[in-house]
Amino acid sequence: MKKITSLVLVCALLVCCVFAFASCSMRFGKYEGEVDLGIYKNKVTIEFMMSNVTVTVKNTLLGSSDTDVYEGSFEITGKGDDMEIAFNFEEDCPIFSADSYTFYEGEDNDGKYIEIGLTRYNAAK
Repeated sequence: MKKITSLVLVCALLVCCVFAFASCSMRFGKYEGEVDLGIYKNKVTIEFMMSNVTVTVKNTLLGSSDTDVYEGSFEITGKGDDMEIAFNFEEDCPIFSADSYTFYEGEDNDGKYIEIGLTRYNAAK
């Protein structure tokens, strides 16, 4: 009887974990976006893990480049087309300096993507 009870509890726990991860499936992972203005390129990589976020910004100007990394947390509020994302970084991140941004997640022929504000970030391959 104890084995059956234990097995039922383990199965219930696994089902809860599956639903928890499925509810925020696209909010985990790495996404990339790039702004190319000819002599200036800005490549942004955003990596989501649980409630933490790491933003890596690689700036290239006339052949020389530098990379900045910002770590912090994020919170997504709202549902459907009315979602917003707010970031809280340990130090100022110039890419995401506003209090919150509109947030959208989707999928097309190129794969999964997110939109933060007016910028689209594709899932990294």
